[in-house]
Amino acid sequence: MFMLSKSDNHIPNYETITCAQRQRCPDSILRETCTWQRFLYFGCTRLSPPYYYGEISKYTILTNSLPDHCYFNYGELYPTYSQDLSAYGFSGIFNPNIFYSDMFEGDDTIPGVFDWLKDYSFEIWTQGELDAWMCNPDWARSAYMTKKINYEEFMSIDSLQTKDEWVQSLAKYPYLSLPTSNYVVGVALNGVFFFSGTSTFGYDAFFPRAYENNINPREILPDVCLGQASTYNTYRYHMFSPCIFDNSLKLTQANQQCFSHAGCKADKLTHSVSKLTYRQRNIIPIGLARDGRMIYGPYNQDGQLWNPCDVDICNGVYISRITYAYVATMFHPYIIGCWGPGNMLNLTQSCSTNPRQCIEKTGAIYNLSISLLTFIAATLAFLQ
Repeated sequence: MFMLSKSDNHIPNYETITCAQRQRCPDSILRETCTWQRFLYFGCTRLSPPYYYGEISKYTILTNSLPDHCYFNYGELYPTYSQDLSAYGFSGIFNPNIFYSDMFEGDDTIPGVFDWLKDYSFEIWTQGELDAWMCNPDWARSAYMTKKINYEEFMSIDSLQTKDEWVQSLAKYPYLSLPTSNYVVGVALNGVFFFSGTSTFGYDAFFPRAYENNINPREILPDVCLGQASTYNTYRYHMFSPCIFDNSLKLTQANQQCFSHAGCKADKLTHSVSKLTYRQRNIIPIGLARDGRMIYGPYNQDGQLWNPCDVDICNGVYISRITYAYVATMFHPYIIGCWGPGNMLNLTQSCSTNPRQCIEKTGAIYNLSISLLTFIAATLAFLQ
Protein backbone atom coordinates (compact mmCIF):
# COMPACT_ATOMS: atom_id res chain seq x y z
CA MET A 1 0.00 0.00 0.00
CA PHE A 2 1.18 3.50 -0.82
CA MET A 3 -0.28 6.67 0.71
CA LEU A 4 0.66 10.32 0.34
CA SER A 5 -0.29 13.35 2.43
CA LYS A 6 0.96 16.92 2.30
CA SER A 7 1.96 19.01 5.28
CA ASP A 8 -0.36 21.84 6.31
CA ASN A 9 1.99 23.56 8.76
CA HIS A 10 4.61 26.23 8.15
CA ILE A 11 6.80 23.89 6.08
CA PRO A 12 4.94 23.30 2.80
CA ASN A 13 7.76 21.29 1.26
CA TYR A 14 7.35 17.77 2.56
CA GLU A 15 5.04 14.84 1.95
CA THR A 16 4.35 11.94 4.27
CA ILE A 17 4.81 8.57 2.57
CA THR A 18 3.39 5.34 4.01
CA CYS A 19 4.37 1.95 2.65
CA ALA A 20 2.93 -1.33 3.95
CA GLN A 21 5.65 -3.96 3.78
CA ARG A 22 7.79 -5.55 6.45
CA GLN A 23 11.24 -4.05 6.04
CA ARG A 24 13.82 -1.76 7.62
CA CYS A 25 12.23 1.69 7.75
CA PRO A 26 14.10 5.00 7.32
CA ASP A 27 14.16 5.39 11.12
CA SER A 28 16.22 2.13 11.21
CA ILE A 29 13.44 0.07 12.88
CA LEU A 30 12.07 -3.14 11.33
CA ARG A 31 8.30 -2.66 10.91
CA GLU A 32 5.31 -4.00 9.01
CA THR A 33 4.53 -0.48 7.77
CA CYS A 34 7.02 2.32 7.16
CA THR A 35 6.27 6.04 7.23
CA TRP A 36 8.66 8.83 6.33
CA GLN A 37 8.64 12.45 5.25
CA ARG A 38 10.05 13.20 1.86
CA PHE A 39 11.39 16.75 1.78
CA LEU A 40 11.80 18.77 -1.42
CA TYR A 41 12.17 22.51 -1.87
CA PHE A 42 12.89 24.35 -5.12
CA GLY A 43 13.22 28.11 -5.39
CA CYS A 44 14.25 30.50 -8.15
CA THR A 45 15.43 34.11 -7.82
CA ARG A 46 15.77 36.35 -10.87
CA LEU A 47 19.16 38.01 -11.24
CA SER A 48 20.34 41.01 -13.24
CA PRO A 49 22.48 39.52 -16.02
CA PRO A 50 25.35 41.35 -17.74
CA TYR A 51 23.90 42.53 -21.05
CA TYR A 52 23.67 39.74 -23.63
CA TYR A 53 23.70 36.80 -21.18
CA GLY A 54 19.91 36.65 -21.34
CA GLU A 55 17.42 36.33 -18.51
CA ILE A 56 19.17 34.56 -15.65
CA SER A 57 17.91 33.13 -12.36
CA LYS A 58 19.52 31.49 -9.37
CA TYR A 59 18.13 28.11 -8.33
CA THR A 60 18.07 26.59 -4.85
CA ILE A 61 17.20 22.94 -4.22
CA LEU A 62 16.81 21.22 -0.86
CA THR A 63 16.11 17.49 -0.65
CA ASN A 64 16.63 14.54 1.68
CA SER A 65 16.55 12.25 -1.40
CA LEU A 66 13.85 10.05 0.10
CA PRO A 67 11.49 8.69 -2.56
CA ASP A 68 7.83 9.52 -3.04
CA HIS A 69 7.21 5.79 -3.51
CA CYS A 70 7.89 2.53 -1.71
CA TYR A 71 11.28 0.89 -1.95
CA PHE A 72 12.88 -2.48 -1.29
CA ASN A 73 15.82 -2.66 1.07
CA TYR A 74 18.45 -5.37 1.44
CA GLY A 75 19.30 -5.97 5.11
CA GLU A 76 20.89 -2.84 6.55
CA LEU A 77 20.90 -1.08 3.18
CA TYR A 78 18.01 1.29 3.81
CA PRO A 79 17.59 5.07 3.39
CA THR A 80 17.65 7.14 6.58
CA TYR A 81 15.39 9.99 7.64
CA SER A 82 15.25 12.58 10.41
CA GLN A 83 12.14 14.27 11.78
CA ASP A 84 13.79 17.69 11.78
CA LEU A 85 13.56 17.65 7.96
CA SER A 86 17.27 18.21 7.50
CA ALA A 87 18.23 18.23 3.85
CA TYR A 88 21.06 18.55 1.36
CA GLY A 89 21.14 21.83 -0.56
CA PHE A 90 22.48 23.08 -3.89
CA SER A 91 22.31 26.47 -5.58
CA GLY A 92 23.72 28.25 -8.63
CA ILE A 93 22.76 29.77 -11.97
CA PHE A 94 19.63 28.07 -13.32
CA ASN A 95 19.83 26.66 -16.85
CA PRO A 96 22.96 28.64 -17.79
CA ASN A 97 23.58 29.24 -21.48
CA ILE A 98 27.00 28.80 -23.09
CA PHE A 99 28.10 32.29 -22.04
CA TYR A 100 28.23 30.90 -18.50
CA SER A 101 30.52 28.03 -19.53
CA ASP A 102 34.28 27.84 -19.90
CA MET A 103 33.72 27.66 -23.66
CA PHE A 104 33.31 31.41 -23.68
CA GLU A 105 35.81 34.13 -22.91
CA GLY A 106 34.92 37.71 -23.62
CA ASP A 107 34.18 41.21 -22.44
CA ASP A 108 31.19 41.17 -20.10
CA THR A 109 30.67 44.91 -20.55
CA ILE A 110 30.19 45.07 -24.32
CA PRO A 111 27.17 43.24 -25.82
CA GLY A 112 28.09 40.77 -28.53
CA VAL A 113 31.85 41.13 -28.14
CA PHE A 114 33.82 38.02 -27.24
CA ASP A 115 37.34 36.79 -27.77
CA TRP A 116 36.61 33.22 -28.77
CA LEU A 117 34.14 30.40 -28.33
CA LYS A 118 35.33 26.81 -28.04
CA ASP A 119 33.30 23.79 -29.15
CA TYR A 120 33.26 22.31 -25.65
CA SER A 121 34.34 22.93 -22.08
CA PHE A 122 35.28 19.32 -21.22
CA GLU A 123 37.37 17.01 -23.37
CA ILE A 124 38.65 13.43 -23.32
CA TRP A 125 40.80 12.01 -26.09
CA THR A 126 42.44 8.77 -24.91
CA GLN A 127 41.25 5.41 -23.60
CA GLY A 128 43.10 5.96 -20.35
CA GLU A 129 41.44 9.33 -19.79
CA LEU A 130 38.03 7.89 -20.63
CA ASP A 131 38.33 4.98 -18.18
CA ALA A 132 39.78 7.16 -15.44
CA TRP A 133 36.77 9.46 -15.70
CA MET A 134 33.78 7.31 -16.71
CA CYS A 135 34.69 4.40 -14.42
CA ASN A 136 35.09 6.69 -11.41
CA PRO A 137 31.91 6.83 -9.27
CA ASP A 138 32.77 10.16 -7.63
CA TRP A 139 33.88 12.23 -10.62
CA ALA A 140 31.11 14.84 -10.09
CA ARG A 141 33.17 17.26 -8.04
CA SER A 142 32.18 20.89 -7.84
CA ALA A 143 35.81 21.83 -8.48
CA TYR A 144 35.29 20.70 -12.09
CA MET A 145 32.38 23.12 -12.63
CA THR A 146 32.93 26.56 -14.08
CA LYS A 147 33.06 29.25 -11.40
CA LYS A 148 30.73 31.38 -13.53
CA ILE A 149 27.63 29.53 -12.31
CA ASN A 150 28.27 30.52 -8.65
CA TYR A 151 27.63 26.98 -7.41
CA GLU A 152 27.14 26.38 -3.68
CA GLU A 153 26.28 23.31 -1.61
CA PHE A 154 25.19 23.08 2.00
CA MET A 155 23.07 21.31 4.60
CA SER A 156 19.96 22.91 6.02
CA ILE A 157 17.04 22.44 8.41
CA ASP A 158 13.52 23.79 7.99
CA SER A 159 13.77 25.27 4.49
CA LEU A 160 16.84 27.52 4.69
CA GLN A 161 16.32 28.81 8.23
CA THR A 162 19.77 27.33 8.81
CA LYS A 163 22.51 26.84 6.26
CA ASP A 164 25.70 24.95 7.07
CA GLU A 165 28.68 23.87 5.01
CA TRP A 166 28.19 20.28 3.83
CA VAL A 167 31.44 18.52 4.70
CA GLN A 168 31.99 20.26 8.03
CA SER A 169 28.44 19.71 9.31
CA LEU A 170 28.00 15.93 9.27
CA ALA A 171 28.00 15.68 13.08
CA LYS A 172 25.14 18.19 13.26
CA TYR A 173 23.13 16.23 10.67
CA PRO A 174 23.53 12.56 11.70
CA TYR A 175 20.82 11.33 9.31
CA LEU A 176 22.41 13.01 6.32
CA SER A 177 25.09 10.38 5.97
CA LEU A 178 26.35 11.17 2.47
CA PRO A 179 29.85 12.53 3.23
CA THR A 180 30.36 14.23 -0.12
CA SER A 181 28.38 15.47 -3.11
CA ASN A 182 30.89 13.91 -5.51
CA TYR A 183 28.55 10.98 -6.25
CA VAL A 184 25.54 13.20 -6.99
CA VAL A 185 25.09 14.41 -10.57
CA GLY A 186 21.57 15.82 -10.19
CA VAL A 187 18.14 15.68 -8.59
CA ALA A 188 15.09 14.01 -10.16
CA LEU A 189 11.71 15.77 -10.28
CA ASN A 190 10.57 13.74 -7.26
CA GLY A 191 13.59 14.82 -5.20
CA VAL A 192 15.60 11.60 -5.44
CA PHE A 193 19.30 11.99 -6.22
CA PHE A 194 20.70 10.95 -9.56
CA PHE A 195 24.06 9.30 -8.89
CA SER A 196 26.71 8.60 -11.49
CA GLY A 197 26.00 5.64 -13.78
CA THR A 198 29.11 4.05 -12.28
CA SER A 199 28.51 2.35 -8.93
CA THR A 200 30.79 2.55 -5.91
CA PHE A 201 32.20 -0.80 -7.09
CA GLY A 202 33.84 1.10 -9.96
CA TYR A 203 31.82 -0.47 -12.78
CA ASP A 204 28.70 0.31 -14.80
CA ALA A 205 25.98 0.03 -12.13
CA PHE A 206 23.85 -2.30 -14.27
CA PHE A 207 26.13 -3.82 -16.92
CA PRO A 208 29.59 -4.15 -15.34
CA ARG A 209 32.63 -5.38 -17.23
CA ALA A 210 36.03 -6.53 -15.96
CA TYR A 211 39.01 -4.61 -17.28
CA GLU A 212 42.72 -4.29 -16.52
CA ASN A 213 43.20 -4.94 -12.78
CA ASN A 214 39.47 -4.68 -12.08
CA ILE A 215 38.56 -8.34 -12.32
CA ASN A 216 35.46 -8.66 -10.09
CA PRO A 217 32.64 -6.85 -11.88
CA ARG A 218 29.54 -6.40 -9.71
CA GLU A 219 26.18 -4.91 -10.55
CA ILE A 220 23.93 -3.17 -8.05
CA LEU A 221 20.75 -4.77 -6.68
CA PRO A 222 18.02 -2.21 -7.44
CA ASP A 223 14.36 -2.32 -6.58
CA VAL A 224 11.68 -2.25 -9.26
CA CYS A 225 12.03 1.56 -9.49
CA LEU A 226 15.72 1.00 -10.32
CA GLY A 227 16.68 2.75 -7.09
CA GLN A 228 18.76 1.55 -4.17
CA ALA A 229 20.57 2.66 -1.01
CA SER A 230 23.59 0.36 -0.98
CA THR A 231 25.97 2.97 0.47
CA TYR A 232 25.65 5.90 2.88
CA ASN A 233 21.98 4.99 3.55
CA THR A 234 21.05 7.33 0.72
CA TYR A 235 18.35 6.35 -1.78
CA ARG A 236 19.21 7.21 -5.40
CA TYR A 237 18.79 6.35 -9.06
CA HIS A 238 21.73 5.53 -11.34
CA MET A 239 19.63 5.78 -14.51
CA PHE A 240 16.17 6.89 -15.62
CA SER A 241 13.59 5.48 -13.22
CA PRO A 242 10.07 4.35 -14.17
CA CYS A 243 8.94 5.84 -10.83
CA ILE A 244 9.84 9.47 -11.47
CA PHE A 245 6.34 9.96 -12.90
CA ASP A 246 3.12 8.59 -11.41
CA ASN A 247 1.96 5.25 -12.83
CA SER A 248 0.63 1.88 -11.70
CA LEU A 249 4.10 0.45 -11.07
CA LYS A 250 5.00 3.31 -8.75
CA LEU A 251 1.72 3.18 -6.86
CA THR A 252 1.35 -0.57 -6.35
CA GLN A 253 4.62 -2.45 -7.01
CA ALA A 254 7.49 -0.18 -5.96
CA ASN A 255 8.31 -2.30 -2.90
CA GLN A 256 9.50 -5.22 -5.04
CA GLN A 257 13.03 -6.27 -5.87
CA CYS A 258 13.95 -5.87 -9.52
CA PHE A 259 14.73 -9.56 -9.95
CA SER A 260 11.32 -10.54 -8.53
CA HIS A 261 9.53 -8.48 -11.19
CA ALA A 262 9.42 -10.23 -14.57
CA GLY A 263 9.86 -7.12 -16.73
CA CYS A 264 12.63 -5.60 -14.63
CA LYS A 265 14.51 -8.88 -14.34
CA ALA A 266 14.32 -9.57 -18.08
CA ASP A 267 15.45 -6.15 -19.35
CA LYS A 268 16.15 -3.20 -17.05
CA LEU A 269 16.50 -0.78 -19.96
CA THR A 270 13.13 -1.60 -21.52
CA HIS A 271 11.60 -1.70 -18.05
CA SER A 272 12.84 1.82 -17.27
CA VAL A 273 10.71 3.35 -20.06
CA SER A 274 7.86 0.85 -20.10
CA LYS A 275 5.44 3.05 -18.13
CA LEU A 276 5.93 6.25 -20.09
CA THR A 277 2.81 7.49 -21.86
CA TYR A 278 2.71 8.60 -25.48
CA ARG A 279 2.94 12.25 -24.40
CA GLN A 280 5.93 11.48 -22.18
CA ARG A 281 7.85 9.93 -25.09
CA ASN A 282 9.15 13.33 -26.11
CA ILE A 283 11.59 15.91 -24.75
CA ILE A 284 10.39 16.35 -21.18
CA PRO A 285 12.33 17.45 -18.09
CA ILE A 286 13.06 14.76 -15.50
CA GLY A 287 15.37 16.69 -13.19
CA LEU A 288 18.07 19.27 -12.67
CA ALA A 289 21.83 18.74 -12.77
CA ARG A 290 23.98 20.14 -10.00
CA ASP A 291 25.55 22.57 -12.49
CA GLY A 292 22.08 24.09 -13.02
CA ARG A 293 21.33 22.56 -16.41
CA MET A 294 18.15 20.69 -17.20
CA ILE A 295 18.05 16.90 -17.45
CA TYR A 296 15.60 15.63 -20.07
CA GLY A 297 14.08 12.20 -20.49
CA PRO A 298 15.20 9.31 -22.72
CA TYR A 299 13.17 10.37 -25.80
CA ASN A 300 14.00 13.09 -28.33
CA GLN A 301 11.64 15.46 -30.16
CA ASP A 302 10.83 12.76 -32.73
CA GLY A 303 9.67 10.30 -30.09
CA GLN A 304 12.79 8.18 -30.50
CA LEU A 305 15.28 7.11 -27.86
CA TRP A 306 18.48 9.13 -27.88
CA ASN A 307 21.18 7.23 -29.73
CA PRO A 308 24.91 7.32 -28.93
CA CYS A 309 25.71 9.73 -31.76
CA ASP A 310 23.11 12.25 -30.54
CA VAL A 311 24.98 12.99 -27.32
CA ASP A 312 28.49 14.11 -26.47
CA ILE A 313 30.87 12.44 -24.03
CA CYS A 314 29.01 14.05 -21.09
CA ASN A 315 25.61 12.70 -22.24
CA GLY A 316 24.51 16.18 -23.28
CA VAL A 317 22.88 17.83 -26.29
CA TYR A 318 22.12 21.35 -27.47
CA ILE A 319 18.43 22.14 -27.00
CA SER A 320 18.92 25.47 -28.77
CA ARG A 321 21.87 27.30 -30.33
CA ILE A 322 23.13 28.48 -26.93
CA THR A 323 21.33 26.16 -24.49
CA TYR A 324 22.94 22.90 -23.46
CA ALA A 325 21.25 20.15 -21.41
CA TYR A 326 21.77 16.56 -20.33
CA VAL A 327 19.56 13.65 -21.36
CA ALA A 328 18.78 10.19 -20.00
CA THR A 329 20.03 7.42 -22.28
CA MET A 330 19.82 3.65 -22.55
CA PHE A 331 23.60 3.34 -22.36
CA HIS A 332 26.29 4.21 -19.82
CA PRO A 333 26.69 6.79 -18.27
CA TYR A 334 22.83 6.91 -18.42
CA ILE A 335 22.36 10.44 -17.02
CA ILE A 336 25.52 12.58 -16.87
CA GLY A 337 29.12 11.58 -17.53
CA CYS A 338 30.89 14.93 -17.00
CA TRP A 339 30.08 18.61 -16.66
CA GLY A 340 29.51 19.57 -20.29
CA PRO A 341 29.47 20.56 -23.01
CA GLY A 342 31.91 17.82 -23.94
CA ASN A 343 33.58 16.59 -27.09
CA MET A 344 32.44 13.71 -29.30
CA LEU A 345 34.48 10.52 -28.98
CA ASN A 346 34.30 7.08 -30.58
CA LEU A 347 36.09 5.27 -27.75
CA THR A 348 34.09 3.28 -25.18
CA GLN A 349 34.65 3.01 -21.43
CA SER A 350 36.09 -0.35 -20.38
CA CYS A 351 34.00 -0.79 -17.21
CA SER A 352 30.71 -1.28 -19.09
CA THR A 353 29.24 -3.86 -21.44
CA ASN A 354 26.68 -1.20 -22.41
CA PRO A 355 28.72 1.94 -23.11
CA ARG A 356 27.96 4.89 -25.34
CA GLN A 357 29.33 3.84 -28.73
CA CYS A 358 28.91 6.22 -31.65
CA ILE A 359 29.83 4.39 -34.87
CA GLU A 360 28.35 6.70 -37.52
CA LYS A 361 31.68 8.20 -38.49
CA THR A 362 33.40 4.84 -38.34
CA GLY A 363 30.60 3.41 -40.45
CA ALA A 364 30.96 6.20 -42.99
CA ILE A 365 34.69 5.55 -43.29
CA TYR A 366 34.03 1.81 -43.56
CA ASN A 367 31.47 2.31 -46.32
CA LEU A 368 33.82 4.66 -48.14
CA SER A 369 36.60 2.07 -47.90
CA ILE A 370 34.33 -0.67 -49.24
CA SER A 371 33.24 1.58 -52.10
CA LEU A 372 36.86 2.40 -52.90
CA LEU A 373 37.87 -1.27 -52.83
CA THR A 374 34.92 -2.14 -55.05
CA PHE A 375 35.92 0.59 -57.48
CA ILE A 376 39.56 -0.63 -57.55
CA ALA A 377 38.49 -4.25 -58.05
CA ALA A 378 36.15 -3.27 -60.87
CA THR A 379 38.88 -1.18 -62.50
CA LEU A 380 41.40 -4.03 -62.31
CA ALA A 381 38.86 -6.45 -63.75
CA PHE A 382 38.18 -4.05 -66.60
CA LEU A 383 41.91 -3.60 -67.33
CA GLN A 384 42.39 -7.35 -67.48
